[in-house]
Amino acid sequence: MFLFCLGLHFGLSWAQSIISPAARKKEAIAVYTAQRPKQRVLGGIALARPYGWFFKVSGPDEVVGKQKQAFETFLKSLKLGTRPGEEPTWTLPEGWKQLDGNDTRFATIQMGSTDEPLDLTVTLLGMPEIGESAYLLSNINRWRAELGLEPIGESELPKETKRLKAGSREVVLVDLSAYLDGVPNQENLYTRALDDIEAMARMRGEPQEMPEIKYTLPKGWKETPPVAPQIHRFVTGDPDDPVVISISSAGGGRVDNIDRRSLLR
Repeated sequence: MFLFCLGLHFGLSWAQSIISPAARKKEAIAVYTAQRPKQRVLGGIALARPYGWFFKVSGPDEVVGKQKQAFETFLKSLKLGTRPGEEPTWTLPEGWKQLDGNDTRFATIQMGSTDEPLDLTVTLLGMPEIGESAYLLSNINRWRAELGLEPIGESELPKETKRLKAGSREVVLVDLSAYLDGVPNQENLYTRALDDIEAMARMRGEPQEMPEIKYTLPKGWKETPPVAPQIHRFVTGDPDDPVVISISSAGGGRVDNIDRRSLLR
């Protein structure tokens, strides 16, 4: 038995040494995220100038996810008035209960069972004289920031939202999730885990697996040997004073890298 355990120990150590960094990274991320709660936000935005109506529920992913279909049904039942600021009406799914609002919200709706209580908040906010897309974007990015997610651009709105018909109007559905330490405005732990694991791999001297990038060189461009941390390097223009174009790999989020590049200007 001793010899068997000894052989198993060295066998596992040998196997781990030949497993690719990418495979170990994937396994480590799975363990890392399994030990931390995944938070989810379901939101709905209905525009009725000069106001916007906001419907939002947040909580553990496994609890909020069960209410997504009922939440969509609720949003589709909305009826917005024609006069500015006119109160909307809706139909509550079975088991939901509406409570009075307060100074900051129009109403609070209790969703689901008492075993897994969730509060759906209904809020009325003024709509400044900006385009509807810009207004939606600013509020969706506000919700994303609460989960530690990076902001998106206007061109990403169709991919990150869903349009629901509510009578003669549309309601924009937003579905967001992220791994958190349970505290809003923390960095997305999935992304942070990935960066930490890559940093540890570099410290151990492990070779980094670079993504395969396919491209077609424009006329006049020439590929030259890259210089770390570049993956690919190209030159064009005057041979005595060439323009250098490079593709590099770096950790951190999109905002972090934009800020870093702005320092070079």
